[in-house]
Amino acid sequence: MNATPVSKEEVRLLAIEYGIRETARKTGLNANTILSWSKRYSWFTQPPSVVKQNGNAISAIKPSGEVVMDELADNERETRLGLSKFARHAIGAINKSVHPVRYTKEAHDIAKVAGITHKWGDDTAKGNHFTLNTLNINSLTVDGIPEPTVDTD
Repeated sequence: MNATPVSKEEVRLLAIEYGIRETARKTGLNANTILSWSKRYSWFTQPPSVVKQNGNAISAIKPSGEVVMDELADNERETRLGLSKFARHAIGAINKSVHPVRYTKEAHDIAKVAGITHKWGDDTAKGNHFTLNTLNINSLTVDGIPEPTVDTD
């Protein structure tokens, strides 16, 4: 039987987020195995670590929920970077082909990936707003400088 390799780090994050039994259900692993790993690697026990700041004792350990959120943010950044590189490479390959028109369906799919990755069309995304400010010089007057006169001969 070929078993799918399991990353203990992924199991640890799931166990912290969902608990051992739910993680066992989601991964197909034996709950006793996950329990053994959690005890062996101290997933749920945090060593007492205290840091003093301005004379006050504060905890130096992030709560497990923050660890999971940080991990998810790192994964999102890496995923977006990977998808962005993929889209750039794939479109470059299509552009270099002898008959790029044949690949319009693929180019459309790649554009969808790039659009999702870069949040194109998302009005709430940063950098999607364009403002053009214009200055009408004809109506500009500056204090202390006389307006130019036009000679009509």
